Amino acid sequence: GWSGTGISGQTMEVIIPQGSTGDRTYTAHWQSLSFSIFYELEGGSADNPASYTIESGDIRLNRPKKSGHAFMGWSGTDIPAFAMEATIPGGSMGDRIYTAHWEKITGLQTSFSMNLGESITWDPKPDGGTWEWDREFFSASFNSPATFTALKAGSSTIAYSVGGGSQSVTVTILAAEKIPGTGQRVWAGWLMGLCWLSLAAGAQILRKKRENFTS
Repeated sequence: GWSGTGISGQTMEVIIPQGSTGDRTYTAHWQSLSFSIFYELEGGSADNPASYTIESGDIRLNRPKKSGHAFMGWSGTDIPAFAMEATIPGGSMGDRIYTAHWEKITGLQTSFSMNLGESITWDPKPDGGTWEWDREFFSASFNSPATFTALKAGSSTIAYSVGGGSQSVTVTILAAEKIPGTGQRVWAGWLMGLCWLSLAAGAQILRKKRENFTS
């Protein structure tokens, strides 16, 4: 709007009455137009602005994150193909749209069981990520692929992160148990299976004895 001679505050229209005399001064007042920024994140999330004006400085978009996926780049306004970084230059105008592109993290289970002292090797894709694990439960070596060795019985999580996404594996580590009366040690899973086999065999023998008795 306008402000100036004979105007209280601001007004969109100024009319100088016929017959007026004297110098007059008028000042134009402006408000920057706001332009929208749209995002297609395909299930991901990111903390980025939803709008900007011509007076905004350079806006560098934060990379999005998505569970189980690696961010592979942006496409959209003023980006020729794909780009890991997207910046809206200061002084830009017009609505803008950006699409996030992802690659699913593969090569890892969501859960896994192993015996104490055993090792497991994983080679997830895309590569180049980082690992997090509890050093009380695992030792690790990274000669690409990564190998983890179980140090302690229980349950723990190993996580692989790449491109703003991560995939976690819940690992159950089984301890060795003593066979009653022998002192020998076997894995808990094997011992449980042996017990079930013994019970099944006993039930089968008892069934045959009953059949012989009744016949």
